[in-house]
Amino acid sequence: DKINYILKIAKPNNIKRIHTHKEQLEEARKLARQRNVPNKDALHAILARDNDLQLVSRDNHFEKLKDVADAKLPEDFI
Repeated sequence: DKINYILKIAKPNNIKRIHTHKEQLEEARKLARQRNVPNKDALHAILARDNDLQLVSRDNHFEKLKDVADAKLPEDFI
């Protein structure tokens, strides 16, 4: 429900469709092993970095990835 609320207040031009590339998947697997974080968290950080996007999450794993992408809390945008 919280995610749906956030998406409702997001302006359409602030949402961007992106694609994942093989190199990003490989980098994510390596980074996940090195930092002891889930593969998907590493991938999301890499995708945010590579696409100049702001990562929004409450997941504490992103503390270990803040040099890749700085995650902000949802309430930082409300």
